[in-house]
Amino acid sequence: MVLNTMLMFRKRSFAQSALLVCFSVSVPAFAGQVVLTNGDTIAGEVRGIEGGMVIWQSDSLGELRLPKSQIDKLSSDTPLKIRGQEEPCYWLEMKGRKIRFQCGEGKKKLYSLMGLKHVVPYANHAAANYSYGGNLRVTGWKQTGNTKVEYQEIMTEVRLRHSDLRHDFNINYNIQRTTSIDYDNNRVFKTDVQRSLGSYSLSWFFLPRWYWVNMVSAEHDDNRNIREEYRASTGLGHLFWEDSRSSLDVEAGLQFNRTYLEQTDPSVKPDTYPAMRFSTNFRYKMKNGLNFYHKNKFNHSIVAPEEGETERWELRTDTGLNFPLGFGISANFSVEWAYVNHARDQNPNASLQDTIYRLGVNYGW
Repeated sequence: MVLNTMLMFRKRSFAQSALLVCFSVSVPAFAGQVVLTNGDTIAGEVRGIEGGMVIWQSDSLGELRLPKSQIDKLSSDTPLKIRGQEEPCYWLEMKGRKIRFQCGEGKKKLYSLMGLKHVVPYANHAAANYSYGGNLRVTGWKQTGNTKVEYQEIMTEVRLRHSDLRHDFNINYNIQRTTSIDYDNNRVFKTDVQRSLGSYSLSWFFLPRWYWVNMVSAEHDDNRNIREEYRASTGLGHLFWEDSRSSLDVEAGLQFNRTYLEQTDPSVKPDTYPAMRFSTNFRYKMKNGLNFYHKNKFNHSIVAPEEGETERWELRTDTGLNFPLGFGISANFSVEWAYVNHARDQNPNASLQDTIYRLGVNYGW
């Protein structure tokens, strides 16, 4: 009797153990949980942060996008990639809106939840943090009659993001060709006015929103009598926010300028001077797809190129709208305004202010 009872107990224990093992295998092993401000608790693991949203993988509800403002507490075992940290960061605790991470051996970091804009699992951060995009804009017009005028402009911008590095390439070229005919003497006069600009910028995010930025550029401008102008700058930038709809960043640093004017006298030295640089870049995409952007660039010399000359400074702004047409193509209207206080030092006939109105076609990818 006792032996039969023991055998039945062992059979029942084996069946219960097998059922428990099967149940454990079938249920995902999520160790984290998020507590919302309304008191709801959801088990799962964090899968990233994008802008104002926390991406949460629930074991029963699937992937959820939770607004940061609705999160009261959160715990997770997923190693994460945070800008400025090369090693994986583990979520230790969250108090209020502050999160304490363990990033590498003995390195504890404290970040604000609202300040973290782009976080992904460390296991796939190389692919997730890689992005490629850009714009190609073409503008032109033509006039015929007594005076023939042709104007063409092409502008391209390429953006490459990889981990904590950001690469930006910009090329701008325009030409205005004017043809005048002297019918009495049967003579044709042609004048070409060109401007070309190319730049490359490399930014390294050493903190989630702070980065070190370096930029080089080369320019040619017939209107300002500039044969060649080179600039190299370094400084710090702060990314206030960045998501699919809008972004704002500010940069400040030092810049080195060297300008060669159109001249035949080799004894005249190029204008060389250090300067301070300040720039802002803002974009906003509306719900109807309309994209607004505004850029500012300000340079001010620290010392004048030559003794007795005035300080040199310039302000450039570029404001525009992209109207979506479909298939990545949009109509573009923009206004570029520049004020160069030393323009007449380079060309006596130049205006200190210069405004360009553009209406063209833009292709984005």
